[in-house]
Amino acid sequence: MKGGPLEWLAVLGGAVGVVLLGIAPRVLLIPVAIVGVLLAVVCGYKYSGNLNKFRYEMVTTPDDKGKVRRWYVVKGNELTDQAEQRRQAGTLLDDIVKDGQYNPNNVWTPESRAQNLHRLELWYLPMVICGVLALAAAAMRFG
Repeated sequence: MKGGPLEWLAVLGGAVGVVLLGIAPRVLLIPVAIVGVLLAVVCGYKYSGNLNKFRYEMVTTPDDKGKVRRWYVVKGNELTDQAEQRRQAGTLLDDIVKDGQYNPNNVWTPESRAQNLHRLELWYLPMVICGVLALAAAAMRFG
């Protein structure tokens, strides 16, 4: 499975942290594990809250076989000019998405979508890295 830059960065950060834990004094491993768990929980909470706020479920109309496709995209905070005009005319967002051929860049500006994706990444990376470090510290201390 091919990972993106975000996954590679999380793995690299966790690996560097584990190497540093290997040279850390044994007495520091328990505090690192406790702080790591607490930070991972806080970052996970913020990440999940932002994920619920910034994602949009794309649902297509049934095709000839009656199949409906569903997937999630990161939505933006600003609609494109065309989508904004339609929203002000009273068109529902689901209809705007359908008329935009289910392409999120036809509905929200790419810049606003990128900002929201960045906000998600800012909580995802520390959550993964802190969780890895907490598990590694506990394993080194008690393993």
